[in-house]
Amino acid sequence: MLNRLFIFSLLILHLSAHAITIPGLPSTADHVVSPAIAASPVSDNDKTAQIQQRLELAQTQLKQLSETATPGSAGYNRRFLLQVQITAYRQHLAALAGIKAQEGLAKNRPPVEAIASGVIALNTQRQIIQANQLDLANLSAVFKTQELQLSELRDNLEAGQAELRLKNETLERAKPADQAAALEQLKLAQLQLDARTAVLQSMEERQNYTRVQIQNSRERQEALTLAMKDMPKTPKINTEELQTVQQRIENQRQQVSQQIASLSEAKQQWLDQIQALSDQRKIILLEKEAAEAPAEHNKKKATRRSPAELEQALEQISAQERINYLRLDNNSLRIGILLDLMNSYTLESAFWQMQYNLGTNKETTDLDAFHRLTLKWDSHLTSIAAEIQQSITVAQMEASLIEGADALAKTERQLWLDRADAFRAAESEVSRLRLLINRWGEQFSVKDTEQTLAMRWEIWQDKIVQKLHSVWEFEIFSVADTMQVDGQTINISRSVTVGKVVYAILLITIGFFITLKLGNLIERLLINYAKYPEIIVRIGKRWLLAVAFIILLINSLLLVRIPLTAFAFMGGAIAIGLGFGMQTLLKNLISGLMMILERPFKPGDTVEVGTLRGTVVDMSVRAAVIRDVNGIETLVPNSTFLEQNVTNWTYSSSQVRQNVKVGMAYGSDVRLVAKLLADDVERHGQICKEPRFEILLEDFGADALMFGVYYWIDVNAGTIGRQVASDLRFMIEASLRKHDIAIAFPQRDVHVDIAQPIKVQVSEDAKPENAVGKT
Repeated sequence: MLNRLFIFSLLILHLSAHAITIPGLPSTADHVVSPAIAASPVSDNDKTAQIQQRLELAQTQLKQLSETATPGSAGYNRRFLLQVQITAYRQHLAALAGIKAQEGLAKNRPPVEAIASGVIALNTQRQIIQANQLDLANLSAVFKTQELQLSELRDNLEAGQAELRLKNETLERAKPADQAAALEQLKLAQLQLDARTAVLQSMEERQNYTRVQIQNSRERQEALTLAMKDMPKTPKINTEELQTVQQRIENQRQQVSQQIASLSEAKQQWLDQIQALSDQRKIILLEKEAAEAPAEHNKKKATRRSPAELEQALEQISAQERINYLRLDNNSLRIGILLDLMNSYTLESAFWQMQYNLGTNKETTDLDAFHRLTLKWDSHLTSIAAEIQQSITVAQMEASLIEGADALAKTERQLWLDRADAFRAAESEVSRLRLLINRWGEQFSVKDTEQTLAMRWEIWQDKIVQKLHSVWEFEIFSVADTMQVDGQTINISRSVTVGKVVYAILLITIGFFITLKLGNLIERLLINYAKYPEIIVRIGKRWLLAVAFIILLINSLLLVRIPLTAFAFMGGAIAIGLGFGMQTLLKNLISGLMMILERPFKPGDTVEVGTLRGTVVDMSVRAAVIRDVNGIETLVPNSTFLEQNVTNWTYSSSQVRQNVKVGMAYGSDVRLVAKLLADDVERHGQICKEPRFEILLEDFGADALMFGVYYWIDVNAGTIGRQVASDLRFMIEASLRKHDIAIAFPQRDVHVDIAQPIKVQVSEDAKPENAVGKT
């Protein structure tokens, strides 16, 4: 029994023999054929006779085989291989007949007539050339495909020859009992080799047929091109020719309009039939309802139809409704196709008019723009043709899936076929228009060799402008918006383009630049002429600039018609940012605004927040700057002043009280000490006269009489508290020393309580160890 995998490969070979109707490129490689088939070169008539004889022989052998052979048996495999041979021989004969026909057409080809003057005649000639070019391109593609298939067939033939040799060796080594089976396998291998040889020779002959077709098509193309040699590439269409073309297009439009009107009348007819069927359905449903009612409520039950008859009637109505709906759908489809055809005629008319305008004003940029427009429409029509082809395939599949031989099934199948025919008509018209536009694109394309430097610059300039315009008008996204028209709210869609965004950024930048310049001018006027404090003016300017930026942002978006709802899609992201990343920033901004309104301190005030004490030197929308006594400036976030206790030493007054402590020895004249301390305070020039200073004997300390000197200084006057305290200590020390008053220092008295006298013994000092031996 033949191997199943081998049978599958032969099946593929058989199918490929049926499917390959396209020639491929010729091959210079020689192939090996079966000795029984190989023959010396003969004429076409002798070759045809030989192939015909082989075909009849194969048909005779096929008739002798049983038609009831079991799949996989030797008889079944023989039958299959003979069918492959018969198909290959028939294709071989068809290729020989085609070659003979092509040779006859080449001998009797009529000469190419001279082209009449005029754009219409020239366009017709270009259409013929274009059709021949398409045919030549198709034949070339077929030629290449066949060459690939020939290579595969030659490989299969070599494999078959190797297998035949293997079967011969098997037969030689077979035992007498197995020789019959081995001989059968050898015959089957020989038949398989003959089938592969027949398919290969058939494909080669079909390749020769395609080669002749290509040669004839090339010769015809050369003749047509030669006739167009002296014709202008972009001829001018005159007014008379334009009117002729426009009249032809208008007549076609009128014919299509009449077809649309006729289909519209038929549409109403199908709608009326659908309504009539719906009424019949209601009547049958009522009758069915009455038939299912009790006997006492149905006196005329004998005159009514049975439930089975009613169900059958409903099924018939449903089927007829489906047919009518399909007819209505086909009707609407045909109307849509005809309307698209009207648009194609409008497009063709516009292109003819553009060609006429180009003839009167032939600028390079206009030609290039027209060429790009043709390319654009060619791509558009190509996609439409692909969609129509897909619709044809769907309609054919739907028709093939409908089973049944009754009238309704036949009608439904025919309606689907009619739909496929309608799509084919549309495809034909689209292809015609696409080829016309393609010809115009080639006709009005300006080659690089025909362009001067100025022409190239104009073309590139136009391309750059077009590209920039497309980028400028590129829509980033669109948002829904509303507008009021005559008191009604209308929903509209606004696009946010690159141009609008650039305009908005420019308006914000220029507006903020102008605002900044005005702010600097006003700042100088307030400081120099109005004598406002510089730091106050600077803080006010910062806040005003922030408000101005927000106003500019909103107005710029409104001027370029970018609605604020464009940022609605960012609401979730902003909410997350406010909750995490922007929380601290917004908290400081709001805190700064509250501090501006409440004014708990101002620049120049001495404040203390946490462990930091110093003078406020600047305030911004986010933080305040505090300089401590060491001259170190610290940025404190505005929120800190609201979250912690803040001590403002100069909130309502710039005078701050400080003190110096001094301890006198017991026994000193306290009145004299108080007078001396008061004199020293009065003599210091930076201590305020009001409020009055105080000299207080504060405590009887363990080691001294503690005096406190309390005085006031003006911080805003530039007085440094620690310097004043240092001066007072120097002055106090000098005054006390002058009057022999001692400043107490820490001292302790030690009392020893013992029960008996302490024994005191005087002894000689011990000599040091390193002094031994010395005198």
